[in-house]
Amino acid sequence: MKDSYVKIILISFVLTMCFSSCINDDEEEQIALQTIEDHEYVDLGLSVKWATCNVGALSPEENGSYFSWGETEEKALYQLETYKYWINLAACKFIGMDISGTEYDVARAQWGGTWRMPTEMEFRELIDKCVWTNVIVNGKEAFEVVGPNGNSILMNLSGYIIDDSIRHEGTIGHFWLSTAEDNLVESPTHSDSKARLGYIGKKPTILRHQYKYIGCSVRPVSY
Repeated sequence: MKDSYVKIILISFVLTMCFSSCINDDEEEQIALQTIEDHEYVDLGLSVKWATCNVGALSPEENGSYFSWGETEEKALYQLETYKYWINLAACKFIGMDISGTEYDVARAQWGGTWRMPTEMEFRELIDKCVWTNVIVNGKEAFEVVGPNGNSILMNLSGYIIDDSIRHEGTIGHFWLSTAEDNLVESPTHSDSKARLGYIGKKPTILRHQYKYIGCSVRPVSY
């Protein structure tokens, strides 16, 4: 009788611990994954919250949409002649040194609320303070990015578009930042034809400059 009673107590304890664990897991998921304007984000323990998907994507592993820097809509061709602010190969119309949160910010235009393009400093923080691990998700190569608090997002290798063709998909990722190149050309009303982006390759630790007309991905952030 005593043995049966002990077994009942032990079974009850195990079930209680399992139930508590499930509740805690659910609570952690709710804390880690929340929404702004119906778009999910993860708090990685950094200065800003990072969206789980690119603009135009429905899941983290999807490429989403591609945009020229400072434009807020997709288009059929990504060429110098089709770039809205193009003047010549060396210069474009000046729309600001940092367009985050402005009318030229595609994240703000497409998602609304407090969503915006990340700055160079914010992407640098994502690189320097997180652990990047190459993973395969639904057959697609990507990087799992784990923040200081243990939460994570997925950064996909969506390549970029020139003309109407996606280049280097599955090999590299080009993510527009809100920061323009800092070499002004001719006058303050004209800016360099390049802007800064987060470059993700075998070593996702490089920030490169890219021509503004090229179609690249955008991963929004918010405070």
